[in-house]
Amino acid sequence: MSIKDSGLVRYLNKHFNGDDVFTIQQKCERFVGNNVVNNRYDQLIKTREKVFMQYFKNNGTDGRVKLTAYQNSVPFNGFSYFKLKYSGDIPKDLAEAYEKLDELNEEAPRDKYLKERKKTKSTSPIPVP
Repeated sequence: MSIKDSGLVRYLNKHFNGDDVFTIQQKCERFVGNNVVNNRYDQLIKTREKVFMQYFKNNGTDGRVKLTAYQNSVPFNGFSYFKLKYSGDIPKDLAEAYEKLDELNEEAPRDKYLKERKKTKSTSPIPVP
């Protein structure tokens, strides 16, 4: 369910419309509780790490990968990511793959996603400038 769902917004506004509660996030925190959100978030992080490490286990290189504690931050684009540090010389195919990924990140969004973003912005309960 989207946080922009009109039924959810109406429900939250009806039950949590006080002077000290302004955002959807604050209203949802009051509704669900921080413990539930934090537990689910920790489960999500563990699941993502497990899936990420599975690629290395499949090719037998998991012993060479070390995951450190995650930092709780919101990336600029809203997507989760893992920061990779590589010791030694970077193999040519890995460097080429990184360059290709960097090029893709710099490309303008495709038209079909542009239409979807405009549609999503127009349904926002808060006016978007």
